[in-house]
Amino acid sequence: MSAPQTFTAAVHREEDWYVAQCLEVDVASQGRTIDEALANLAEAAALYLEEVDDPAQYVTSTPLVTLCRSKIGSWAVNCAISDVKRLARTR
Repeated sequence: MSAPQTFTAAVHREEDWYVAQCLEVDVASQGRTIDEALANLAEAAALYLEEVDDPAQYVTSTPLVTLCRSKIGSWAVNCAISDVKRLARTR
């Protein structure tokens, strides 16, 4: 059994569901709550990496997560570079 790894998850809401996507492994899952979506994502990523021949081949580096600043019409959007480590969760 290998040591647990920390991955970054992006979560967004689609109607009644939260969708969680792992940014380092091409896996996504969903749940009725954010915690449920993240728990399902952790399980899905683990199962996926257990099934592939060379798991390291399927894990990419954490992308830079950044926001932007823009004003379009009446929309003003403030943005800043985010620390992706604070978004990461382990299970």
